[in-house]
Amino acid sequence: VGGTCVNRGCVPSKALLAASGRVRDMQNEHHLESMGIKVAGEIEYDRQGIADHAKNLASNIKGNLENSLIGLGCEVVEGRGVLTGKPHEIKDESTG
Repeated sequence: VGGTCVNRGCVPSKALLAASGRVRDMQNEHHLESMGIKVAGEIEYDRQGIADHAKNLASNIKGNLENSLIGLGCEVVEGRGVLTGKPHEIKDESTG
């Protein structure tokens, strides 16, 4: 559920960009001081922690989408669908 955007594209990419933006903001001592914030020491980040955050965010969104579909009465089938060219018809790529 969610396709490329949710699982591998937009959502994880934006989560990574947001985290890197926060690190950049926190490293800008002048900007922070202008808001009355003082940071003692160096700002550090954990690459794996940021990657895990992006993965968890994508997983949560996927779960919310799936729950919404189920709530609307849709049957959610895991797999990779292929359009057949016929209206309202798809087939599973691996089973045909």
